[in-house]
Amino acid sequence: MIQAGDGAATVVYSGNDQVPRFCTTTDVKRMSWGSVTTFDGGQHWTSSSPSFFITSNNYRWCVLDNKTTGTPNDTPSFTTGLRDFGFARASNGRYYAAVHDTRSTIRIFESADKGGHWREFCPTHVGESLGGTGESQGSPWRPGTSALPHGRR
Repeated sequence: MIQAGDGAATVVYSGNDQVPRFCTTTDVKRMSWGSVTTFDGGQHWTSSSPSFFITSNNYRWCVLDNKTTGTPNDTPSFTTGLRDFGFARASNGRYYAAVHDTRSTIRIFESADKGGHWREFCPTHVGESLGGTGESQGSPWRPGTSALPHGRR
């Protein structure tokens, strides 16, 4: 997906879009999302730092599944599409990306520098330590290189 404005055009992408296949309760995949930005009409591109701002080792094509143990004809209630993320530009120029990274989570990211760096929305972790840095999270937005470990929201 692309957003443009203020002299920049930014593309947010997933590293390995694939056609969804039949869902099982154990069908997981590694999936990453990143961004590239141009300030000169596409002649030169800069990538996000790190190049993928999030990687999930537990991505699933099937979300909200209702498979019940011992019920062989039960099927998933929602299969995802080719693009499991959203990307928007706010009126203040900030970018926002929503990423479906596991069966039950969608994570929200913000970039104030046209996709150069992304930070994650983690409102329940204000005041917690930032992974051995000696600093703590001071706002709902976690600093750019401090994405939450998998499983913590």
